[in-house]
Amino acid sequence: MSKIHILIYGQVQGVGFRYWVRRKMEELGIVGEVWNNDDDTAELQAEGPEEQIKELIKLCHAGPALARVKKVVILKEEK
Repeated sequence: MSKIHILIYGQVQGVGFRYWVRRKMEELGIVGEVWNNDDDTAELQAEGPEEQIKELIKLCHAGPALARVKKVVILKEEK
């Protein structure tokens, strides 16, 4: 199992980003949470199989259709 804590910059609030990430985590069999921060970033912590965590990170770089992700920063990663 892998754990990840990431911060997502860009237009990620008010565009359904959190709901989209939750759905992707469920589809990938990952548990975790995602929330908005006061500085207009989104943040998430997740745990699951390493390959699914890698896929989630890739997906977060794109986001849902209305999001405009500028940067994804890995704050902490445990394998």
